[in-house]
Amino acid sequence: MIMKPIYWGENNSKLNIFDDIYEIRRGDWLESVNTTHENDNEKNNKKKLVAERISDEFPIPVFISEQIEDILDKDQSYLTKERLLTIRDEEDNKIIGKIFMQNQDTIFFIPKDQLSIYDNILTLKLVKENILTVGLKKYIRQKPIEFEALKELTNFEQLQAPKKIHLSFCVHGIGQTLGSKYEYVNFPKTISIFRDNIKKTTAINKIYSNMESNSKIQVLPITWRDKLDFNHPSSDQDLPSFRDICPSGAMIIRSLIGDIGLDILLYDNNYYKEKIIESVINELNSKFDKFKQLHNDIELEISLIGHSLGSLILFDILNNKQYYEKLNFRVINFFGIGSPVSIFKLIQRDKLKDELYCDNYYNVFHECDPIGYRMEPLLDRSLSTVNPVPLETLSSPDLIIDKVKNLNVLSEYISGLDIMKNKNGLDVAKLDGKLSPEHVKKIHNFNTFGRIDYVIKSKLLDLDMINALKSHVCYFEEFDLINFIIKKLLAKKQKLSIDEALKLNKVN
Repeated sequence: MIMKPIYWGENNSKLNIFDDIYEIRRGDWLESVNTTHENDNEKNNKKKLVAERISDEFPIPVFISEQIEDILDKDQSYLTKERLLTIRDEEDNKIIGKIFMQNQDTIFFIPKDQLSIYDNILTLKLVKENILTVGLKKYIRQKPIEFEALKELTNFEQLQAPKKIHLSFCVHGIGQTLGSKYEYVNFPKTISIFRDNIKKTTAINKIYSNMESNSKIQVLPITWRDKLDFNHPSSDQDLPSFRDICPSGAMIIRSLIGDIGLDILLYDNNYYKEKIIESVINELNSKFDKFKQLHNDIELEISLIGHSLGSLILFDILNNKQYYEKLNFRVINFFGIGSPVSIFKLIQRDKLKDELYCDNYYNVFHECDPIGYRMEPLLDRSLSTVNPVPLETLSSPDLIIDKVKNLNVLSEYISGLDIMKNKNGLDVAKLDGKLSPEHVKKIHNFNTFGRIDYVIKSKLLDLDMINALKSHVCYFEEFDLINFIIKKLLAKKQKLSIDEALKLNKVN
């Protein structure tokens, strides 16, 4: 059976050979994620242990497994001596790494770039004793699972199977062409971190036990920039390409600006805007159809999460009936995080008039994010004086924060006002207004819970200028935001009436 990544693009890099395509066969070598799983004598944990062996270990590529078996058939000395098996790529026969046999059932894969460290007897002895294994992947020989244990596992999984999956598709913003150059800009890996943080948050917080039960959350990345070739502006070959118009000076900076800023310029052009929206819709439908095919007996509720420019793309899809009807699913929640939507609408001199094709629209921003702006004042200007809803914090309350901020000397320093306040004559709205029933009724068309704008507050001693540098790119690692999204997804009631929204917001 061939296993491939289903929900995001395959990585063709030889350095990531273990992360992409592999064949599973009984008895192959599997990566050991939990090295203590051998304790099968613990009867109380038997079901859990069997499940971990199947779901939390990953097979070594079959061509490597075959090379290992072929070599061991000829020379058993690799099992007793500190010797390395050379592993070559099946296509070009180049060395991609070496294998060290700790014993007949355990091996370590040493990648090519680590060979200078590990290719000596002393270091290999340390590896054999599990003293030094940094940068190595450990694999164990998978033994056949007994039929009764497998049957027990199947029953166990059926009992644990969710009745509903809250599936959220995440759309990236600008700068993803940098992903081919810098690993930390890789959006699928960012969403993988986001997914792990969701698991961590749900594991340590008992508050979710009172929410929707027997359901799970899954998040998948939607990438669009890598599907579109913007180097040449059109099919007209008489026009120059972007590369053709670039002078030879300051190429690194020019390339960086092109990789980041060009996305915004392109989306502001109707021709490319249509291409981008079409690409996102196609990706959304493709990933939804594949996921539905694999979970056809489970109820799916779909939410969309857009970061930065991604939130504008999703907003335009959900704000346009023609676009929305192309989607193969109904959208329950739409989260715009670090969103510039209101800036674009303000430039277009356009208020929020028509409702979005979703039940609830959440506009979440860090108060220091220079790209994130409020949406509610576009519905009614008087809402600019009403505080956005602060996100609940998972950290313990700081009892001294208010007292410290009330000290005149430190107040301006902590808030960053001494370096940021009104230097350019920017008039900031006073947040002394109150939410009215009319406000809630207007917002209800966009969010049935009666509010759109939610703010992540700065922590004690956070400076605006410093926070501005990191706040826009760190949303998927912000646990207060993750907690907020989980609570909204798992809420037992996803849609409120106007009367319920008025009651929730405590307005008469």
